[in-house]
Amino acid sequence: RETWDIVDAILQAEPERSPWPEAPPSSPEEVVHAEFQTSARAVKPKGKFWLAVRFDIADGYRISWLNPGDVGKTTRVRFEVPEGFVLGALAYPAPQRFELPGKLIGYGYERQTAIFAEVTAPDRVADGRTFRFDVKADWLACQNDCASEELNAWFELASSALAPEPELPPELAPHLAALPVAFADLPDSNLDWQGGSRPALTLKAPEVKWLDFFPADAEQPKLISMKPGGDELRLKFASRSTSKPLRGLAVAEVNGKTAFYDVDVPFPAQ
Repeated sequence: RETWDIVDAILQAEPERSPWPEAPPSSPEEVVHAEFQTSARAVKPKGKFWLAVRFDIADGYRISWLNPGDVGKTTRVRFEVPEGFVLGALAYPAPQRFELPGKLIGYGYERQTAIFAEVTAPDRVADGRTFRFDVKADWLACQNDCASEELNAWFELASSALAPEPELPPELAPHLAALPVAFADLPDSNLDWQGGSRPALTLKAPEVKWLDFFPADAEQPKLISMKPGGDELRLKFASRSTSKPLRGLAVAEVNGKTAFYDVDVPFPAQ
């Protein structure tokens, strides 16, 4: 009984955290309300949980994806975890394509989104310790013009071997569900490169209707043509790259719904 009283005290205590506004500010200088959130209530040995920055974006504004397109800059998030914790890769939900004046293209988010990373705790964590997690984030909030904004925030979590399983805050659930699925995880999927000075990649998967492709890296070779044709998506690039892989999102319709598949493959050898 004494053990459970200690655990309950740990979980009921209000964690220390940095302050931030309670609601999106109305000032035109600050149009995005960003919060640092987690699925964990406490840390336990070998436990896995999510860190996230959730963005509430004022009406009429947008922030950028990994590849901002022709306007904006990448929305950057840098999580810092205590020594011994393992931080996974950043995970961005699938963005929207924005058709902008001057025949420009943007990739990003409006209204709400969140950027995630999964954390794994060390194999051994002593009960009753306090661990601090930090984040630094910066982005451009764009309408007709763009304004630079940032977030610096932190919170603390106590440790307990009897910590409950992580539970994602409800407002984060739709954004986690919007994370793309790896193309390789599509049943019976395959890809084929055709070489040459302008290499072409064909993606194919049954029961998938391909619609679009969003390049994820603005510095990779330019996509010069995209031809969706039923269960095949053909992409042609202006040149090859041996130093970086091809990264992007293949957009499809599956069972009447839009789906996004993460493509991360090396360019063909010379």
